[in-house]
Amino acid sequence: MSQKVKVKEMKAKESRPEIELLLCCARTSIDSTMAERIKTIVQENIDWKYLIEIASQHATKPLLYHNLSSICPEAVPQPILDRLRNDYRVNALRNMSLTKELLKLLNLFEKHQIPAITYKGAALTAAIYGNLSLRQFGDLDILVQPQDFSRAKELLISQGYHPESKFEWEESLINNKNKVNVDLHKRIAPKYFPLLLDFDGLWQRLEPVSLIGTTVTTLCTEDLLIILAMQIAKDSWEQQQKLSQICDIAELIRSHQQLDWGRIIKQAKNLGSERMLLVSLLLAKDILDAKLPAEIKQRLQGDRLIKILAGKLRQWLFDSSDSASEKLQKLFFFPFAIRESLQDKINYARRLTYLSYLGIKNRVQG
Repeated sequence: MSQKVKVKEMKAKESRPEIELLLCCARTSIDSTMAERIKTIVQENIDWKYLIEIASQHATKPLLYHNLSSICPEAVPQPILDRLRNDYRVNALRNMSLTKELLKLLNLFEKHQIPAITYKGAALTAAIYGNLSLRQFGDLDILVQPQDFSRAKELLISQGYHPESKFEWEESLINNKNKVNVDLHKRIAPKYFPLLLDFDGLWQRLEPVSLIGTTVTTLCTEDLLIILAMQIAKDSWEQQQKLSQICDIAELIRSHQQLDWGRIIKQAKNLGSERMLLVSLLLAKDILDAKLPAEIKQRLQGDRLIKILAGKLRQWLFDSSDSASEKLQKLFFFPFAIRESLQDKINYARRLTYLSYLGIKNRVQG
């Protein structure tokens, strides 16, 4: 299939009124032009069941309800509006409960002199959305130093948590009583991934954020942007990409207009993640109208590979097909192309080889 045909198919999927409506609502700031566009779209033959389905899939129901209820509640069928309102309230209550648990755990770590950094989840939502109700999050992400990891894990176990799944850079623990899941990190990403940010550097650049009246520290905005871009790239080839991840980047740029773009680009280059960053910024610009500075726009214009990679991610965002060709692109073309250094490509190849070995071993033993 030619590239032109693929682009036409991608645009056809996005031209569905439900997807266009979701994209229009997937932001906290709506100007008059966008509000009028939303009013026009809801007059079309909207498949409301499908709209709720894709909003759920992409973790953007809070923004969908927030904007529909503010701009044109009379145009939404009452049962649909009632369902969205109920889901919005349930999410708000859940987020509040998770935030209280997070503050309790951070206080516990502080009492035991374990430096800990909270990021994503409640801290991210408060810092860039300004309202805990406007974003969905389900886990508490806490980063500690490798030498403190075992002690931190034991403290969580003392609070009723038990290990559920383990990876070389993090471990998930769940509390069956309050149904809270904590992802306890010793690193931001696995060793085979080109984003080995050190704890000490992150700690020195921490910024304050207010969580339900309590001030905690979290990642500085520039570090957070690079990590969010990495997460989009990582989840894309693991086939878990969500519109909410692009929303995070667009909202971060909107809410922090004095970003140190020079430092962001320099740090991304040093980490071997500049291409991941630029692909994610292009997605935020093209899909959610993120306002990028002139130097970033100029950098994007001259890189055909970045445009190709962003185009693939945009195609996969609302494409439920899972053909053999797409699987191969997600497993091989995209992850190799978005990595910049030869060593990072070798590390990923080793990872694939190891996973293939495990698969063969399990089939033989089974």
